[in-house]
Amino acid sequence: MCRPYLLIPRLPEFADADWTTMRIISRSSSSSGSPLLEPTISYNALPTVKATWHPQRIEVLSAVLKETTTEQHRPNQQHPDEGAPIAPAFLGHLTENGGGRVVGFLLEKVEGEFASKDDLPECEEALRRPHRMGLVHGDVNRYNFLVDRRSNTTGSGSSSTTTTVQVRMVDFEHAEPFDETLASLELESLASQLSEESGRGGPAVEIRR
Repeated sequence: MCRPYLLIPRLPEFADADWTTMRIISRSSSSSGSPLLEPTISYNALPTVKATWHPQRIEVLSAVLKETTTEQHRPNQQHPDEGAPIAPAFLGHLTENGGGRVVGFLLEKVEGEFASKDDLPECEEALRRPHRMGLVHGDVNRYNFLVDRRSNTTGSGSSSTTTTVQVRMVDFEHAEPFDETLASLELESLASQLSEESGRGGPAVEIRR
């Protein structure tokens, strides 16, 4: 509904019980002319994420109400033989009901833009890093490379400006153990992937008319 403020005052009172879902059905109009809203509640357990891999838990309401990207929640995402992180930091699993239900996970916010063909050298080096760690990424479309460009001014008198480029990768759901053939194939395809303009693999865009 595009105007929830019109619906909220008409909602029935919520049951004072540990229900999990409520379904509201609109029946035929009452004598006042307004539809009757009949609630049906369920106590069935909601689905939960079972495959968790990190001890950090973040209650979803706390993630909404305050910043959660503090250093104390930021685990080290660096390989011991490398410099900058290869991916946004994993902050923790998102939970509901005091940690009893895992509903997702939270990553740090990374500034940057999607890669293009001009970023091929930096993206190639970024892709080789998980290879050296024993992983093949599995999906090297341009939207899985986040490029952060920062200008740095050096010197006091005749100052000069340089640009540093940091590339981080996302979407590791297709990653698998390192295989020489697969690693070579995704490196070979990288130039064409960065030139892709169809939007394949990009974020969804909602168009309202």
